[in-house]
Amino acid sequence: MGKYKLARAEVKRNRHGWPSVVYVGIAVFGLTGYVVGRIALDTWPHPLHWFSALVGAILGYLLGWLWYHWRGDIG
Repeated sequence: MGKYKLARAEVKRNRHGWPSVVYVGIAVFGLTGYVVGRIALDTWPHPLHWFSALVGAILGYLLGWLWYHWRGDIG
């Protein structure tokens, strides 16, 4: 009986914050958006590659949550 209560308390404690797959998605897609924006938008004005990084990070956030709801957390 004691093990069951301990497991329930641990599950409740781990539910705070975002899952790690969301953070990984933001980091990977944000960095990829920055690099692709840097290469593809080289002749355009300077702040545009930061905008592409922001778009990539938002896409990573959304895909991270979809991954979390579909497959669970990564670690």
